[in-house]
Amino acid sequence: MALICHLQELSFRSAILFSGALISYAFGSLWAAGILGTMEDVLGITAWRWLFFIEGSITILIAFISTYACSCKVDAPNNTRWLTAEQRHLAEVRLAEDVGEADTDVGEVKIFEGLILALKDPKVYLFILLLFSEALGASFSNFFPTFTSTLGYSTTVTLLIAAPPWVVPAIIGPFNAWHADRTGERFFHLVIWWGVAIAGYIIALSTMATAPRYFSLYLMTLGYTGTMLSIVWVANTIPRPPSKRSVAIALVTG
Repeated sequence: MALICHLQELSFRSAILFSGALISYAFGSLWAAGILGTMEDVLGITAWRWLFFIEGSITILIAFISTYACSCKVDAPNNTRWLTAEQRHLAEVRLAEDVGEADTDVGEVKIFEGLILALKDPKVYLFILLLFSEALGASFSNFFPTFTSTLGYSTTVTLLIAAPPWVVPAIIGPFNAWHADRTGERFFHLVIWWGVAIAGYIIALSTMATAPRYFSLYLMTLGYTGTMLSIVWVANTIPRPPSKRSVAIALVTG
């Protein structure tokens, strides 16, 4: 997206993309509830195996389709085949307006040179620390059904109530990102939501009452509202040359 979108457009579009991942958490729980509740011993196969077969095959199919669609339809503005010459020029001009230069590697900067430039930039290491910390804070997502199971409900109900907390950041996130684009501010639009998530952790650790603990799960997931802006912040801070930007994003997300 950094190749084709204005810097003031990246947050909102990235948030929409990220919201899809959050919705997958919600629908994953709903599908799991249905599959585990109804497909035990169907064709002599246990329900948990059916869960892997169905969700895995859908993921693989969509991955192949998406790979083909992106390779055919999305490219840099100067060589996107389905744009006219005037549209390609307009896209390049809009990107150049961001930082006062075209979105190209000056003097044919190679990807290895981009790596060297990225490794020499202290901002890259700060962003690596940021994403590392966010990944640690968000690791609860791997155990989310386990958290809801401690509320004392059946397996089916546990999976059903695990879905709604993920819908909230999927809705709020794009609005937060849109406001970040409009104001040009990134720090508070990211940090405030992780403050909300920390409050959720504190509540979860402080009580065994069912309602507050379930409410804390909603607060935890809101940390992802801030995480939606992290990679965009990297692209905004290190916009040129493109080879340095791409390596920086790879280092930060890796």
